Amino acid sequence: MAILGLLAFASTLYGLLMINYPYGNNYIPALNTDLLAAMGLKSFFIVGLMLILIGMVNIGAFFSLSKSGTYQYRWSITGGIFLSLCMIITIISTASHYWVQAILAGAGIMIILLSLQLKGKWVI
Repeated sequence: MAILGLLAFASTLYGLLMINYPYGNNYIPALNTDLLAAMGLKSFFIVGLMLILIGMVNIGAFFSLSKSGTYQYRWSITGGIFLSLCMIITIISTASHYWVQAILAGAGIMIILLSLQLKGKWVI
């Protein structure tokens, strides 16, 4: 649950920072625009929007896991699917690969597997 909360907070924060300060300021370093050119994008707006979407779904998952109910693991499965798909799409669409992309894709897959395990669907 701590990983989910950290993921939710960090992706929402970084998505907002990408939209508001794409080329940096005094406190935030400028982002590399080579990644945008490789993906065929003109600005960081779509990437920031994807991160905000991932963050909001995971915030919903974080709060639904604090309550017990029949639907408590659906949010975390959805958040893991969003995270994994976004990272896989990023890895496929860019020529350069970063280690963080693989770790985030792996974290999304682990969130899916752990949520299914806790839901009662024995995956492992």
